[in-house]
Amino acid sequence: MAVLNGDVLHSEDRLGGNPVTLAKVAEFQEWLDVCVLEEMASTGSTYTWNDKWKHNRVYSKLDWVFINGERSDEMPGCRAHFMHEGGSAHNPIHVSLLADKPKHKRPFKYCNMWNAHPQFKDIPTLGWQMEGCQIYKVVMKMKGLKQTLRRLHVQYFSNLNREVNSLRQKVKTVQEQLQVNPMCLLLLKEEKEVGREFKRESYLVEMLLAQRSKATWLELGDDNTNFSYRMC
Repeated sequence: MAVLNGDVLHSEDRLGGNPVTLAKVAEFQEWLDVCVLEEMASTGSTYTWNDKWKHNRVYSKLDWVFINGERSDEMPGCRAHFMHEGGSAHNPIHVSLLADKPKHKRPFKYCNMWNAHPQFKDIPTLGWQMEGCQIYKVVMKMKGLKQTLRRLHVQYFSNLNREVNSLRQKVKTVQEQLQVNPMCLLLLKEEKEVGREFKRESYLVEMLLAQRSKATWLELGDDNTNFSYRMC
């Protein structure tokens, strides 16, 4: 990759002033061909320099970011962004080299904590009756079951950590109040109710963490990895 403050490369790279001639850009283009470089995809300002202190202003694209084809294939998401010049005559350039991460559809994973929900036992029977051959019915039933369980997770389990932290704070607040007024029946009742809910939600989080840690061990534990040695 090369970031250059050079000269115009095309006839449309200058606005105002003398027109761009072929002889002016030929040497620059020849150098790019020898080095096998191409212009990096860019966004932002079209022109990167201007003589803003003169009356008849001239705009030119003098700043460039080039990359070779091999690196471009390895990092298809890299971009150059030409920002506003601010107080300078040249526009600063922000180059992002992060490659586009391939988007994979997340596989369905069963969570043991779903068993604790009172509606869970009724979910497998929902939409279980359908027409078609046996294989078709099995596939469609499993597909429908996955969608129903995902909705259950989003509705009741997606914010477990936040709920546990909120309940922990409530328990702390009630217990602090009990230190001031230890015989208050309302506070004692509230502590019992909030504490029961806190234990329930904490248990669900523990179930999820235990399942995740087991899955991580199954994936990495038997390999000769840093994870395996850290567990020893």
